[in-house]
Amino acid sequence: MLREKGHVISRDGRYATIYLPYHLMGVETPASIREAASGRVLQPSARRSILGARAAVNIPAGTVFLVEGHHHDIVGLNTAMVEDAIAAPFYLLDGATASRDIKAGELLTVDDVEGFDPTLLAAHQAGL
Repeated sequence: MLREKGHVISRDGRYATIYLPYHLMGVETPASIREAASGRVLQPSARRSILGARAAVNIPAGTVFLVEGHHHDIVGLNTAMVEDAIAAPFYLLDGATASRDIKAGELLTVDDVEGFDPTLLAAHQAGL
């Protein structure tokens, strides 16, 4: 799977280079889906950090965030690995809207954004 995603893989397929932290999400997601499909009850994890977003430029209220392209970028935002529990999860921002003016350099919080998918936000807040 990682080879298909374009990661650097050893010739024998036993080793992979994951050189940016958010690439680990590409490994975690299929494992999480497999766990959910197994029928076992999943317990919330003790989350230590999340992939959040920091404004790269001044963002006016009303800006709609769209995840686009091969690298799943959002124009005007940089990814940030953060421990802040109120940080807006990067991949939940797709289709959401800035609810206030956000200055360059600011970390986006859940309160800065409207229009999260409610089911995904509830799962995130429950630690799933």
